[in-house]
Amino acid sequence: MSSAREFLKWSLTLGREPQTFLGARWVRWALDRAPASKKRLWAFRLLSLSPHYFLDRNTSENRQLPEQEYFEKAAAEWLSSREEFFNLALMDRLEGASTILDYGCGPGFLATTLAKNLDRVFACDISSGALDCARIINPAENLTYVMADDTGLSEIDDASLDAVVSLAVVQHLSGEAYEKMLAVCHQKLKHGGKIVLHVQLSDDAWKTEDAWKEDQSIKGKLKYSYGLHNFSRTASEHIAMAEKAGFSDVKLEPLSPLFPDAFEDLGEQHLLSATKP
Repeated sequence: MSSAREFLKWSLTLGREPQTFLGARWVRWALDRAPASKKRLWAFRLLSLSPHYFLDRNTSENRQLPEQEYFEKAAAEWLSSREEFFNLALMDRLEGASTILDYGCGPGFLATTLAKNLDRVFACDISSGALDCARIINPAENLTYVMADDTGLSEIDDASLDAVVSLAVVQHLSGEAYEKMLAVCHQKLKHGGKIVLHVQLSDDAWKTEDAWKEDQSIKGKLKYSYGLHNFSRTASEHIAMAEKAGFSDVKLEPLSPLFPDAFEDLGEQHLLSATKP
């Protein structure tokens, strides 16, 4: 599919704010009207309109699969990768935690993994449509999906969480949004609660936020709107922002030693962990 057609397809689902894939009002309308027996299939179909989810359908193997089988295969791989991330990167760091928030949950594959291992899980996202799909594809009795806004986050009591985790989110956040995320984490965590965030440090391939803002080309603006950008930050920038938000014991740990076989091209991806004193 050409780039122009891709952007047209993605624009149909975009909400009013940048990066709110599946935020368009018609997404919920379509899911509400889908027959109960077809809601899961329609949730997959809608998620596939985003550039962020599912496998490449254009491979010879995937083209031969029936639609439902292809989607279930893709979902199984997404879930498997999140289970691996939990087992190798999060489980030890969440020891003793019982109530947790997955910040920027998307369609809920990490959230449902957390729900299998913890007593109470909240999961938030800026996309109403992604949350609607998550409720269909990845439900759990001890898992609550909420919007990542003041109304949705008010459902989580202040100082009630043992931990907040986030995967593949921070690199898409502006400095302002990152500061707001850290402030929310601090507000909702108990004293002694932890954040464990997947972050990207500066390297030769990833541009800074300022560099993205300087790109006023049509392509640059479209990539920003569709969340196809990645902001890199230095270790000192991440540490300073976490400390400014009130966290202590801020640490950055490279991911590559944790995934010697399963993950490729981890580059400067790290885990940022910190504690609310």
